[in-house]
Amino acid sequence: MLMIRRLMLKKRENTEAAQINAEGLQINTEAPQINTEESQVNAEEIQRNIEAECSKNVSFLLNLSTRCVGDVRRKW
Repeated sequence: MLMIRRLMLKKRENTEAAQINAEGLQINTEAPQINTEESQVNAEEIQRNIEAECSKNVSFLLNLSTRCVGDVRRKW
């Protein structure tokens, strides 16, 4: 009777270990997908930052060129 009880306990431990392993595999499967989604979000944010910086630079250059044209006209 004691031997059967030990075997049943061992079976339960193995079943629980298998369940933990299955959950670990699921987490390992989901982690790359989450990382891919985070990378996509980061790439989109970087793109927005680049576009905003370029827009600032274009505005600055337009203002600078307008001032330069005004300066040249005044000198002539």
